[in-house]
Amino acid sequence: MLHQETCTPPDPAEIAGYRRRIGRYHTEQEKPADWVLDRLAWRIADKGGLDGRHTIRDSFRRQGFPLA
Repeated sequence: MLHQETCTPPDPAEIAGYRRRIGRYHTEQEKPADWVLDRLAWRIADKGGLDGRHTIRDSFRRQGFPLA
């Protein structure tokens, strides 16, 4: 079976609406409106954001997920 996935470009208005909604949610949770963007930017800014990743495979195995 072959499946070729297709995607349509995102609508800028929908992205802006999502950012407004998620910003309101974060404000309600007493986090800065741009909390997610700042957090993600920090995680990928340098290799320090990968700290602990070397233990992920063992963590999955302990939880019953066999990985090659």
